[in-house]
Amino acid sequence: MRLPHDSSWTIRKLFKLREEVQPLIKYVIGNGNTTFLWLDNWHAAGPLYNLFGEDIVHNVGSSLLAKVSSIIQNGDWHWPRQRNRAIMQIMRSTPATLRPYIAVEDSVTWLPAPNGIFSVKTAWEALRNPLPKVPRAHVVWLKQGIPRWAFIMWLVCWGRLSTKDRLLSWGMRVDPLCVFCHNVHESHEHLFFHCSFSACIWGRILFLFGMSRSPGEWEQEIHWAVQHLKKKGFSSALYKLALAGTVYYVWKARNDSIFSNKQYIPEIIFEQIVMDVRDRVFSWRNCGCSPVNRILCRAWNISEKIL
Repeated sequence: MRLPHDSSWTIRKLFKLREEVQPLIKYVIGNGNTTFLWLDNWHAAGPLYNLFGEDIVHNVGSSLLAKVSSIIQNGDWHWPRQRNRAIMQIMRSTPATLRPYIAVEDSVTWLPAPNGIFSVKTAWEALRNPLPKVPRAHVVWLKQGIPRWAFIMWLVCWGRLSTKDRLLSWGMRVDPLCVFCHNVHESHEHLFFHCSFSACIWGRILFLFGMSRSPGEWEQEIHWAVQHLKKKGFSSALYKLALAGTVYYVWKARNDSIFSNKQYIPEIIFEQIVMDVRDRVFSWRNCGCSPVNRILCRAWNISEKIL
């Protein structure tokens, strides 16, 4: 089958998946009236056309669009020209358990699904290239989080924000200095959290969690979160949300300074993060009424009703 020249990009991509999808669709033979003899995946050896090509169709005097019912007689297989080598090979590879049932219609089974019924989920799982789960995924993609925060956080984790050091590597002429401290060349490592501006903000956030330590480098901070926030719970989710909010608002302040000539002080960004985190957490429910959670609610000025 050839696609029309004006087919959309999506249709062309789906069309290329035919070879991967075909083995996942199994035709269960009943009376053979709806299953194609040569084209469909009903035989134990797979689609017969793929194995023997078009020659076998002509050699046995059949049609490319012939149905399986054309080789069924009296409830059993009746292959044409049984001395043909290809037909003999097909007959030998046909399991004894593969027999027609003329009293029922043919059916189609989606092999990746336990119940044989197609779903987008099972198709995705069957066709995607499985890769090991990234350890930091549970820190970035928080179910109760804010999508735009998570997206910026994800870009930072992969070093994909358009920081000035990257712009310079692309040949663009930009002022390389950090817009906050004006002392060091801007990079992911500097913004999160070498810069005194962002370090001040993240340090105050850490204080709300009862931590007296100084902000570390980005890799240290994300590694700490990966190792210590594996368990689900209010304190873990709150920390992940606050980290994502800090990253988001530091990057937003950086862009506002460059493109809108706005100037911020750390206290303003800190208050914005706290307010947005608090507003988000207000929608959470049944977070667990533990002493630690109550202390965090008081520190963040969050109603204990969510516990």
